[in-house]
Amino acid sequence: MGVNASRPRPRVLVALACALVLTLVPLVVPQGALGAARALAEEQRTIEKVNVASEAELVEAMLAWKSDEATIVLTSNITLRSPLRVRDGMDVKIDLKGRTLSRDLDDFVKDGHVILIEEFGTLNVVDTSAKGSGRISGGRAQDGGGIYNLGTLNLTGGTIVDCKAKECGG
Repeated sequence: MGVNASRPRPRVLVALACALVLTLVPLVVPQGALGAARALAEEQRTIEKVNVASEAELVEAMLAWKSDEATIVLTSNITLRSPLRVRDGMDVKIDLKGRTLSRDLDDFVKDGHVILIEEFGTLNVVDTSAKGSGRISGGRAQDGGGIYNLGTLNLTGGTIVDCKAKECGG
């Protein structure tokens, strides 16, 4: 007895029916799995802006830096206890946003600069405030009182004021 080629087998019909039903049923993902997937995607995405209001938040943002596209935005005046370091390989943007980033030093100290840019680091300083009143101030160092630059500095906004150096730079 031969098999009729024009008539589908029962297993094939069942498989086709299941496929059709699956395409019509919305995908239901358990809430826990969806939350974990969102958290992973959030962790891996590029952060575009990070608002900082304290030295601790600024240092944390610099340590967590992952993207040339990130901008660190000052939301209050910040006084630093040690220089802000732009590490080798970093290309970071700081928006002063009308605020002051300061060391507030009276006496000269070896590492009294406000910012230190290491050899292959890049710092872009901008000030998007309406008045353009952002400042870097209060550094007192042997060299580079405001910004000690061994890498690349692009200063397109803000002002460096009241910074002094004994030897080179102010």
